[in-house]
Amino acid sequence: MSRIILVGMSGVGKSYYGNRLSSILSLPFFDTDDIIVSKFGSIDKIFDESGEEAFRDIETEVLRKVLQVNDGIISTGGGIVEREANRELLKREKVVFLYSSVTYLYNNIVKDHINRPMLDDEDLLGSINKLYKKRKSSYEELAYKSIDVEKTSEEEVILYFKSIKNIL
Repeated sequence: MSRIILVGMSGVGKSYYGNRLSSILSLPFFDTDDIIVSKFGSIDKIFDESGEEAFRDIETEVLRKVLQVNDGIISTGGGIVEREANRELLKREKVVFLYSSVTYLYNNIVKDHINRPMLDDEDLLGSINKLYKKRKSSYEELAYKSIDVEKTSEEEVILYFKSIKNIL
């Protein structure tokens, strides 16, 4: 079984690296947020119409389903670690925590022009910082490996994943 789970804050590059790794390692790619959007509609809409708790229920359901796959690269939403049930599921996996500075996250989120329902547009930098502080210890506790994507070249990140594919 070759399964790698990517966790980290919104804007760190989980989807980007997940897609790249999928191609390079010849493994299927699953993005939990993309799955949620394709089955239930936009994440903003779910938050607006049903609230965060309903979104987290859907997120847990999707996580359980993608973890039934034997092989693959799985990119999770930034808040996946907020639920104890999700953390318990992820404890059994090879989790890689992708991280960076808050400024790096901010710049990527602004550049992407994607609304993130857990972030306050009026104080985007402050809300990213607050969420990061809240989630960081959970990311770290789950991590088999942590990679600073801001200070590590893309080539080095890819080489790391190539090296662990054979031991998964």
